[in-house]
Amino acid sequence: MKLRILTLAVSLLSLLFATPSQAANPEDVKTLLKTKQCAKCDLSNADLRGADLSGADLRAAKLSAANLSGANLSGAGLFAAKLNAANLSGANLTGADLNATNLTNANLTGADLQKALLMVANMVSSDLSNANLTNADMSAANLSGANLTGANFTGTVLSAVNFSGATMPDGKLSQ
Repeated sequence: MKLRILTLAVSLLSLLFATPSQAANPEDVKTLLKTKQCAKCDLSNADLRGADLSGADLRAAKLSAANLSGANLSGAGLFAAKLNAANLSGANLTGADLNATNLTNANLTGADLQKALLMVANMVSSDLSNANLTNADMSAANLSGANLTGANFTGTVLSAVNFSGATMPDGKLSQ
């Protein structure tokens, strides 16, 4: 009996302290898909899988925990955007401006980041396994704790990058 009461109390407390997930602003999603213009929009938790957002203006947009897997973001302006915990697996980010972007805990598995601008990007604990970063500029990016297994860094600018605790195959970084 006491065990059932304790279990019920713990369950109720977990519901009391649970933080509700905030959905994306539906008007912001409509605006983005229609015009590809949505600077400073709140698109947190948005489902934008496979969306064509090439050349979109998403400067300083909130895309935390958004699902952008397989999306086309080539040439998109994402300067200072918040993409923490976003799913960008398989996304096309060729030539995208991701300078000063928060990509903490983001999933960039297999993403195409050729010629992307990632200067001063915060990519702590992000997953970049098998990502293509050919000719990208990652100057002063923070990749501490990131998974870089199989990532292609050919021609990538890596000056002043923080690699502390990053996972690299054989402890090497191929350039």
